[in-house]
Amino acid sequence: MSKKFIELGDPVTQDEKDYEDYVGVGFAHQVPTMKRRKLTEHGNTTESKEDPEEPKSRDVFVSSQSSDESQEDSAENPEIAKEVSENCENLTETLKISNIESLDNVTERSEHTLDNHKSTEPMEEDVNNKSNIDVAINSDEDDELVLEENNKEMRDGEQVQQLSQDLFADDQELIEYPGIMKDTTTQLDITDSEVETAQKMEMIEETEADSTFVGEDSKNQRQSGTTSDEVDADSQINLATKTVRTSSSSFLSTVSTCEAPAKGRARMYQKELEKHVIAFTEGNLTLQPDLNKVDPDRNYRYCTIPNFPASQGKLREDNRYGPKIVLPQRWREFDSRGRRRDSYFYFKRKLDGYLKCYKTTGYFMFVGLLHNMWEFDPDITYKLPALEMYYKEMSELVGREEVLEKFARVARIAKTAEDILPERIYRLVGDVESATLSHKQCAALVARMFFARPDSPFSFCRILSSDKSICVEKLKFLFTYFDKMSMDPPDGAVSFRLTKMDKDTFNEEWKDKKLRSLPEVEFFDEMLIEDTALCTQVDFANEHLGGGVLNHGSVQEEIRFLMCPEMMVGMLLCEKMKQLEAISIVGAYVFSSYTGYGHTLKWAELQPNHSRQNTNEFRDRFGRLRVETIAIDAILFKGSKLDCQTEQLNKANIIREMKKASIGFMSQGPKFTNIPIVTGWWGCGAFNGDKPLKFIIQVIAAGVADRPLHFCSFGEPELAAKCKKIIERMKQKDVTLGMLFSMINNTGLPHKHFEFYVFDRISTYLSSSEDVESSKSSPSVSRA
Repeated sequence: MSKKFIELGDPVTQDEKDYEDYVGVGFAHQVPTMKRRKLTEHGNTTESKEDPEEPKSRDVFVSSQSSDESQEDSAENPEIAKEVSENCENLTETLKISNIESLDNVTERSEHTLDNHKSTEPMEEDVNNKSNIDVAINSDEDDELVLEENNKEMRDGEQVQQLSQDLFADDQELIEYPGIMKDTTTQLDITDSEVETAQKMEMIEETEADSTFVGEDSKNQRQSGTTSDEVDADSQINLATKTVRTSSSSFLSTVSTCEAPAKGRARMYQKELEKHVIAFTEGNLTLQPDLNKVDPDRNYRYCTIPNFPASQGKLREDNRYGPKIVLPQRWREFDSRGRRRDSYFYFKRKLDGYLKCYKTTGYFMFVGLLHNMWEFDPDITYKLPALEMYYKEMSELVGREEVLEKFARVARIAKTAEDILPERIYRLVGDVESATLSHKQCAALVARMFFARPDSPFSFCRILSSDKSICVEKLKFLFTYFDKMSMDPPDGAVSFRLTKMDKDTFNEEWKDKKLRSLPEVEFFDEMLIEDTALCTQVDFANEHLGGGVLNHGSVQEEIRFLMCPEMMVGMLLCEKMKQLEAISIVGAYVFSSYTGYGHTLKWAELQPNHSRQNTNEFRDRFGRLRVETIAIDAILFKGSKLDCQTEQLNKANIIREMKKASIGFMSQGPKFTNIPIVTGWWGCGAFNGDKPLKFIIQVIAAGVADRPLHFCSFGEPELAAKCKKIIERMKQKDVTLGMLFSMINNTGLPHKHFEFYVFDRISTYLSSSEDVESSKSSPSVSRA
């Protein structure tokens, strides 16, 4: 059977010939499948006679089942072995399907999709955010388009959720490879329809005119880190050992230096940054987890920190039948039970072979490597449209040789996993609270996602195989990240932590704090969340961390993860967030900037407004950049504007959102009273949140955390002015947190949609001293 090639509009090239020589044709060159064991009458097993070099594992990095485990399970349970065999046959049939043309053709595998979300049952467990879709943001028109797009591509969202929940459970049914396009067309230049309003265009033009801040959309609600100068590999000790006790004058000198050429918003924010520096240094603050004080048996550190004792967390059992706590590590010769992995040698041989000849064999060599790592049918070359378009576009800009070098850098970084990653990495399940890894370790994990099988929810395959131009832009973010990590990697660490609180503990917290005054609130119309540093930046997250970053998603959370790709490691470590949980990421480095938003998103070279966060002098004694990203997921509301507003005023929903925001805002503990929470219209885009109500809820949450709130209005100065006015009136009336909570819980339901209904009702209360007085006895939140 002759091999089909991706057509680029030219005759067969030397690249294609070399590719055929590399992959080969016929039975002898087929990608090895999982070895099957023949069951005897007594349950004993014997291996089938196959080439001993063929791997036992069907998975590359993070996948639904390890071969080693499946073999042991088959020996113990004939039913399991039968199901594994059937799964392999089903997978083979799936790969033979000839009409898979896009992600939209993926079979729906769940009765419960996003469209089945029941907003009338808001307080049932797991009723919110039913699909692994884009996170809520503030650009209503763009977000609706993005949400509509994700509804098409993620109809099997519940399946992805199940994979995420039971990611490493044994005997999990394999899903078909979504969106892998066979070579049926030669069309390359497929573009998305771009929907832009006049207001957005004006904002983009204004921001592009600013030499310091590039292309932030007027409705962008993103939180990213900031970047700065990186250190030479030989001088890392000077950074990693620098403590928060560095003098304020030295810190302020650094701020002045990095902001010297700044204009406009940058000059305005410099004053805020100086206040944060003083708060960190004089308060001797350390972002959690403070590795010098936390329990090492619950907070694991996998990287070496100069002048700091080695981490000695306890060794945990790998429970095959419960939640998978150990991240499967295909890059190691032996598994967690000490058994030899044949797949290790197979994949290592493929990576080594590619790196020896990639300069002469070209683009198709990299495609062949991906096909081998994904274990695709060797007699069919599947189209990877986004990768093709990226290769074609970048070859014209930087040359073919440089693009091939970009591909090789990913393979090299993936190979480093064996040398720099530990024997075990524990996921944040059970009593495991946090994981701290170096920037280089994060890069190795993210690089492995390039080669993870498509049936893994953490594979880049869906980006590479998409025909959407937005995925070409995503590849620009990713290859920029790998370029930086390959040629000039930063030194330091990143911490991923699951912060949670049980219901009774939260109720006690509320009883102690509901008599507090309202927190200080500052408004920023032009500044974006990702422009900030030395603070807590709110990620308007999906309940599955990262949202649609590995698909077509291109809104607030996805853009943040593209700017800081090492945040994707949190997707590997964390399960779906529960109602009383939030996820904290401390020290993420920013590698790229951006312009546009949603369908208009474009990669941009790193700009000063984002790079300030990575100032090396801002690192703590553990080598982490002093900035936190806190991920909190909002409720998705559906229906008309009136239906959504009415549903949000349900007391149970108000309590749920207040608890979620409060737990996230309290992630750093009581000492951070001078370090702001930087946020915006959380849950107010595609999730249809009521902006005045969400603003009030975040004010209450910041008060519970006893931290100032910096609110970015993202080009909505009129609404921000109303928010500011209502806060000033409440402060004049000495309204407490409990009184404000009582007000929004007793607003009543509107008869028709009115954007400022909540503010109007609060104003009515404030106009009546009797109502204010009666609201002092606020209701308990324990019922939720």
